[in-house]
Amino acid sequence: MCDNFSSHFAEYVDKVVNKHDLHRVALPRYSPDLNPIEQIWKSVKRDLSPLDASDLERYRELICSVFHDYADRISFAESWIDRFLSIQIL
Repeated sequence: MCDNFSSHFAEYVDKVVNKHDLHRVALPRYSPDLNPIEQIWKSVKRDLSPLDASDLERYRELICSVFHDYADRISFAESWIDRFLSIQIL
């Protein structure tokens, strides 16, 4: 899954994709709503906004903790998969 960031289509990335027999799914420009990671980040930002951290390191720990909490929940990916990847080819 990649947006149109130039590094996603760099020669090095092409080599890695080909080496591992992967397929990139390129999102249309200006479509963060189609990227499943954006749903997680939206929730992370919402949960972090009322929290206070004593220093930068503690804030990083909070970000990682909250992010992993959401990332471990398959429901984010399931709704995206159902909506965009469960297309039956006739």
